[in-house]
Amino acid sequence: MMPRSLLRVAASCLALAASLALPATARAGDWVDTRLNFTVTDENLLVRPGETNPSVPGVRIGMPNRLGILFFDNYDTRYSGYENLSNLAIYAHKSWRLTEVEGAFVLRVMELSDLANQIIDNGSYIKLTRNITPNRDRPTYLALTLFPMSGDRMRLGYSYRISWGGSPVFFKPNPDNPTGSTGSNSNPVPAAKLQIGTERYYAYVGAKTSVFLNPKTNEQEAHASGLLGVGVDPFKALRLELNGGYFDRGGNPKEEVLGASVRLMGASIRATYHVGMPVGTSADYLLYKNDPASVGFWFQKESYPGGLSYLVSASFNLLAQSLQDPDHAASTKYQLAHAADLLARLKWNFTRLHASVMFRTLSYILNNVPSFVPFQDFPAAASVKPEIFAALGASQYFPRRRITLGLTAGIQLPATFTAPQLPPELVGNNPVQLGQSSTMVVRQEGDVSLLPAGEKAMPIYAVKLLARQDFLEYFAAIIDLYYTLDQNQSKLCRSFDGATCAPADATGRESEFIRTFIKPHALGFNVTLQAKF
Repeated sequence: MMPRSLLRVAASCLALAASLALPATARAGDWVDTRLNFTVTDENLLVRPGETNPSVPGVRIGMPNRLGILFFDNYDTRYSGYENLSNLAIYAHKSWRLTEVEGAFVLRVMELSDLANQIIDNGSYIKLTRNITPNRDRPTYLALTLFPMSGDRMRLGYSYRISWGGSPVFFKPNPDNPTGSTGSNSNPVPAAKLQIGTERYYAYVGAKTSVFLNPKTNEQEAHASGLLGVGVDPFKALRLELNGGYFDRGGNPKEEVLGASVRLMGASIRATYHVGMPVGTSADYLLYKNDPASVGFWFQKESYPGGLSYLVSASFNLLAQSLQDPDHAASTKYQLAHAADLLARLKWNFTRLHASVMFRTLSYILNNVPSFVPFQDFPAAASVKPEIFAALGASQYFPRRRITLGLTAGIQLPATFTAPQLPPELVGNNPVQLGQSSTMVVRQEGDVSLLPAGEKAMPIYAVKLLARQDFLEYFAAIIDLYYTLDQNQSKLCRSFDGATCAPADATGRESEFIRTFIKPHALGFNVTLQAKF
C-alpha cells in the first residue's frame, strides 16, 4: 500500500496541474531592474592606444573594457555594473485556496550601440505552488517551475563565478558573448524543476533539454540533463546544501573518436554559518516578477540596521567530463575539474568587511568549451596550473551625507597552460615557433595571453578605491580609482636586433616578429552617474 506521504505528494501534483485551468488576472507589465550609467572612463592613464590587449582608447564616455573590471569585481553576478540594461517582466498571478499560479515573460535589453541592441529571454517562467500541509506550524510547499525558453537561471553550484550547468553546457553561446565562444548551437535550452520544502529544508529535481547536430550522422538530435539538489538548516544559524547533475553533451567531433559520447557529471556542496544576515543567492539565479511585494529586491540599497551581523560560506564543486585522450587518440578519458571558494561578510553598524578566496582548475574554467583544445583532455606532458585569488575589502557608510567610502585589494595567481616542448628535429629552423614552449595565461574562455618563450606567469596585484554618493532614492554618483600590476600581458612586435620593437611598417632591413611584454602597470578610473529604478 502506498505510504500516506506519497499519496499527499501525488495529490498535490494533480492539484498543481488542475490549477493551469484557472483564470488568471495579469498585472500590468513593468520595466524592472532598469540601470542607466553615464560613465567617463579610462582603463589605463599610463599607456597609449595599441599598447595593451585589449587596446585602451583613452578618456571617453562609455562602458570600460575588461581591463577596467578587476578579477575580484562582481563575484556573484554576470554583470559588471556599468551596463545600460533593462528587464521587462510582464507578470501574471492568481491564488486559489492553497494554490498559487504565476508566470512572467522576461526580456533583457542591453544597449550595444546606437544601431544594435542585445535582446534575449532572461528566464521567462510558469510557476505553480501548492501548500500541502496547511495545518502544521511549518507548512510544506510543492512548487513546479517551468522555463519554456531559457533555463539558464537553473544552475548548479552556489557562487555565480563558479556555477555550472547553465545554457552554455549545451554548446549554446553564452548570453553575454553573442559571438558564441562556447559553440555554434543556437537552439533554446528549456528547463523544468519540481521542488518541495519548508522554511528549514528543500529538495528538488530538474531537467533540461536542447537539440544540436550529431557530428557523425549530421542530423539534429535531442539531448537532456538531470539535476537535483537538497538543503537543510540543522539549526537557525547553519545551512548545509548539496546539488549535482548529469549532462549528455552529444558526440565528440574529433575524427579519431567521432561520435563518442561527451558526458558531464558533477556535484557541489556548500556550508554557510550566518548570524543576522540571510544566506541569500545570486540575483542571476532568481526569478523576475513585477509584483510590488518583491520588486524592491532588485534595486534596494545596502541596509544598516545596526549591531553586528556576519556570514561565512564555503563551497566545493567536482566535475568529470569524457573527452578525447590526446596521448591515445582513438580513446576517451574523464577529465576532472574542481573549484572551491571561501567567503566571509561582516557588518558592524555602518562598517562592512568582506573577504573572498577562490580556487579553479583550468579544466573548470574551460568546462563549457570544453578543455583547452576543444573536446580533448590536456596532454600528460603539458604543465597545467589552476587559478587562485584572494581579496579583502572594507567600506564605511556615512548616513548623514549618504556617502560610502571603500577599499578592496587582492592578489591573483592566474591559470596557465604550457604545451609540451617538441624535440629539436620537429622544431626545425624556428626555435621560437608559436606555442612550442610558451606559457599561456587563461583568464576566462576566449581570454588567453601568450607569454614570451621561456617566461613564467607572475602574480597579479590589484587595488580599488570607491566613493559613492546616493541621492534622491534612485540616483548615485560613483567614482572608482584602481591600480593593477599585471606582468602577464604581451604583444607581437617587429624586431631588428632581437631586443627592440619597430613600427609594423618599417622596411629596409631584415627583421623578425618577436613576442615581448607590455607595460605591466595600469592606473585607471570610472566616474559614473547612475539611475536605477
